[in-house]
Amino acid sequence: MMLTVKEAAARIAVSESRIRQLIGQGRLNAVKQNGSWLVPDYLVDEYAESAKVGRPSRGERESRSSGSIEQYTLMSGNHEVALVLYTPQDVRFSRMEVLDEERLPLALLSYKAQGNRVTELNQWWGHRAIPRDRPDIEFRFLELQVFDTFSIPFANYGLSMSDQYWLRPAGSNLQWEALNYYRNHYDLGDIDSKESMS
Repeated sequence: MMLTVKEAAARIAVSESRIRQLIGQGRLNAVKQNGSWLVPDYLVDEYAESAKVGRPSRGERESRSSGSIEQYTLMSGNHEVALVLYTPQDVRFSRMEVLDEERLPLALLSYKAQGNRVTELNQWWGHRAIPRDRPDIEFRFLELQVFDTFSIPFANYGLSMSDQYWLRPAGSNLQWEALNYYRNHYDLGDIDSKESMS
């Protein structure tokens, strides 16, 4: 059953603005219908069980302020191009260390990118994502447990049919040959829901 923001707030005894904040932070996945957010009741119940209602604990505040950071290597085929840090809470890359200048995506080689490559990296990655106006995108968010289109390509290492760039998680031994769509079978349904249409 889907709950309105007002119903979700009443169910766990918090304000409606707190529910909107949780939706905005991606801590409660919701879908927008007719201009209003709807939250699955089971997610509201799960949140109520896993978190203290009201003011967050000191540990939760510290965890939020430090944020979780994911480390990846931006790859071009089997070539390491750059080390990147991604902060899911902020839905953005926060740092990039170039390893192979010549293999950077063209958007990151432009004159404009020289000043702030992290900004250009975020813009380039955003263009790899499914467009925000794709029909039923909110249902895809629920399916993939993400809140923003920027996060969707992470579900399949950022693979695309249009180039050889992808993200290898830190500590992983994944190889291009085992993942790429040129040599490996893929499901069109998977591409529609997970793959960026670059």
